[in-house]
Amino acid sequence: MPSLGFSLAIAYTFAEVLPEKFPERENMWRNVTVAVLGVVALAFSAKTITRNMDWKDSSTLFAHDVHVSVNSIKGNSSYASDLYTQSEGAEKRAAKCHGADSLACIAQRDSIMREAIPYFEKALGFDSLNSESLVRIGNIYYKLDNDYNTMFKYYKQALRSNPLNRDVWNNTVGVLTYNIDDIEYEKTIWRDYAELSPDYYESYYQLGEIFYSANPKQNDSVIYYMTKAYSLNTSKFEIPFHLGMSYGNLGDFAKAKEYLLKADALKEDAEVKKFLGIIYGTEGNPDEAYKYFSKSAQLNPNDPVVQQYVAQSKMEAGL
Repeated sequence: MPSLGFSLAIAYTFAEVLPEKFPERENMWRNVTVAVLGVVALAFSAKTITRNMDWKDSSTLFAHDVHVSVNSIKGNSSYASDLYTQSEGAEKRAAKCHGADSLACIAQRDSIMREAIPYFEKALGFDSLNSESLVRIGNIYYKLDNDYNTMFKYYKQALRSNPLNRDVWNNTVGVLTYNIDDIEYEKTIWRDYAELSPDYYESYYQLGEIFYSANPKQNDSVIYYMTKAYSLNTSKFEIPFHLGMSYGNLGDFAKAKEYLLKADALKEDAEVKKFLGIIYGTEGNPDEAYKYFSKSAQLNPNDPVVQQYVAQSKMEAGL
C-alpha cells in the first residue's frame, strides 16, 4: 500500500502526461512505458519466485522474516511462538523416547526453547504486556531449569495485561499444588495475585485452602479469605463448605448452618449432610437431624459414625 501512490503517479506520467506534452513522440513514450513495465515485471517476478521458497511452511517464513524485520514485534513474537510450538512437539516425542534416546529428545526440546528466549525477550522489549509471550517465556524458564521464580515474574506481568489469563491461573494452581512444598512461598504468590486481580476469586480461595489445611486449622483466616472468594464466586462447592466448617469450629452454628445449606444446594455430599445433621441435633430438631443423617448414610454407607447418628436421631424423633 505505501507504494500505491508512487506507482499511480509513474503510470499516469508515462501513459498520459508525457504523450500529451510531447505528442510527436507519443509512440516513443508508449514504447518506453512498455519497456519499463517489462523490466519491473521481470524483476518482481524473479523476486516473487525466490520469495515463494520462504513460504514453504510457517517455520521457514518466520525464520526468514525475523532476520529481515529485526525490530518487528510481530516478527519476533511469531518466530518465538513458532519455536515454542516446535518445542512442544519435541516434548511429546521425548515422552515416547527411552534410554539414551530420551536424553537426546530432551536435549532437542531444550535447544529449541533456549533459541526462543531472545526472540521473546526482544518482542517484550517493544511490548512488555504481550500476555502470550509473557506466559510462554515463563513456561520455558520453568521447563528448562525449574525456575519458578522467573516464571512467576513473567506470569505477574501477564496478569497486569490480562487479570483473567486462564493459562496463568491454571498453570499457577498446578505448579503450586503439585511441585512446590513451601507454604509461605505459596501465600506470597497468591497474595500478589490477589493484588493484581482483586476481582477474581481464585487467589482468595487458594489462600483459604492453605489456612484450612493447616494444622491446626486457622479458622479466622479461612473465613476471611473464603468470604472474599464467595463474594466473587457462589457456585464453587468447596467455598461455602469450608466456610460452614470453619464457623462450626468456632462454635458459630448459625453461620455454619447457613453456609452448609448453601453447599448442600450445590452438591450432594455425605460430609455436608452429616454436619448439618449434627447442627440440627444440637438445635433440638431430631426430625431434621435424622433426615440429613439418613442421606449422609446413603451417600457414604461405610461411615460407622453416621450409622450411629442415624440410629440415635431416629430414636429421638420417635420414628
